[in-house]
Amino acid sequence: MDINKICEEIIADITGKASISEILLKAQILSSALGIQEFKQWVSNEQRGYDKPLEVPIYRQLRCNVTALLTIPFHATQTEMNVPVDAIQHRGAQQMLSTVYYSEPAIEAERVAVISNESLIRKPTPAMGHQFVQELFHNAHVEAVYQDLSPSSFSSLVETVKSMILNFILQLDKAGEIELTLSPPINKEEVSKVFLQTITNSIVNNGEGKIEADNIIMLSPDTLSESDVQVLKTLFSRLNVLIGEEKDSMLKETAADLNSELQSPTPRKSLIKKSLAIIKGLAMGVASSEIATIINAALGVLQ
Repeated sequence: MDINKICEEIIADITGKASISEILLKAQILSSALGIQEFKQWVSNEQRGYDKPLEVPIYRQLRCNVTALLTIPFHATQTEMNVPVDAIQHRGAQQMLSTVYYSEPAIEAERVAVISNESLIRKPTPAMGHQFVQELFHNAHVEAVYQDLSPSSFSSLVETVKSMILNFILQLDKAGEIELTLSPPINKEEVSKVFLQTITNSIVNNGEGKIEADNIIMLSPDTLSESDVQVLKTLFSRLNVLIGEEKDSMLKETAADLNSELQSPTPRKSLIKKSLAIIKGLAMGVASSEIATIINAALGVLQ
């Protein structure tokens, strides 16, 4: 069995838009050839799903919005209201309500992301959480509580699985365990200098749908669709709450710039990505893990 060939095929599949099912099947072959039990088990879990939802990896702990269906006295119809989870005093209940521990196979996550399109995915919350939500609505009766997920959360999950497989293969190559046909640069310091000069300094967005770099002009679809803007606004509503709890003033200024760009008539992907990268690098507080998860989901939308 040619392990190098399998690895190169997997890389081609990941970069060539193959389904997660195809990628995992080849990863299964690779895991068998390598004989690493932990890798075998991880691939199997991603193919078949996880037996214990509360023990899924962190990238499968999806953040969500919480909605309550309320009956209000003297009102003829029931009312839906967003649940301010941060107002719940019990930290365990906060975590339980605002997190979906997704244990289904990765192929199901890919299917949900595609068929759901722009609609939110809704699932009932654990029944034990109702009592904590009821405490927030003194003048109404809580009939049901739901967790609402963006399709981009599932897209981000699938992309994370692909990225982990790709990184594992690249690390095998770096360690000399396999030999990919990727020639390393002769002078890494010079390559780094070229990157900094051409990517971070020389590229300027002129605001007219073009990117100019020295004498090169490339057309760029840099603007967001209205549907993507709405998805990002949903994600950033939670992000703004978390950043508000941070102490870094630069972090808050960057978040303000991010929100301002998203509210503009033609939000630009490049500027939003830049702000997200800064926020991810600056977030060091207790909510940094959740902030990173939201940012990964947002980057999935911006692809």
